[in-house]
Amino acid sequence: MSNMSLGQLATSPSEFLPGTSCFLFLARPPPLPPPPPPPQHSGEPIDDGPPSAGSAAAEMVGVAAPLRRPRMTLVVVPRTEAIQAAEKALDYALVAMVGGTRPDVTTGMVYTSLFNRFGITADEVDVRRHAPEDFVARFRHRADRDRVLESWPSGQVPLVWRPWRRTS
Repeated sequence: MSNMSLGQLATSPSEFLPGTSCFLFLARPPPLPPPPPPPQHSGEPIDDGPPSAGSAAAEMVGVAAPLRRPRMTLVVVPRTEAIQAAEKALDYALVAMVGGTRPDVTTGMVYTSLFNRFGITADEVDVRRHAPEDFVARFRHRADRDRVLESWPSGQVPLVWRPWRRTS
């Protein structure tokens, strides 16, 4: 188990150590190959109209068409000490989205905004680009993080702040 990298997955329950925690997520298998081409035209009229009511084809087109739903598989990712340490380092992190008319904002502008509004220097916070939000900021002190989190977007850099979560 300890030799597994983040890209590897456990294939059986015996690969998990007792007492370790893990989290689950769903992954989609690769798409199915395209269907075969339709048969060649034999000279008879082709009926391209909609399926008649009550036919099996009409029922399959509806919402309950199980063959059209993507297949899902269950994947278990072990919660290793390295993952737990990385998440612990994000305890004081916030994610930020640019609000308003979404002007172009750089990490330098975020640093400047944090200093001008809150007196937080670049030594006390690490700001980086992040997806799906625009930025992630890791604060050295929880009090700084909490002051920023409680603020409203304002000024030339209208940032909307939220706590970092595993799904961020």
